[in-house]
Amino acid sequence: PMQALLPFAPARVVVVTSQC
Repeated sequence: PMQALLPFAPARVVVVTSQC
């Protein structure tokens, strides 16, 4: 589960920054 979250963590951060 951690390996699947690793590539998802940076993707989510980019989306949050774009919304900001």
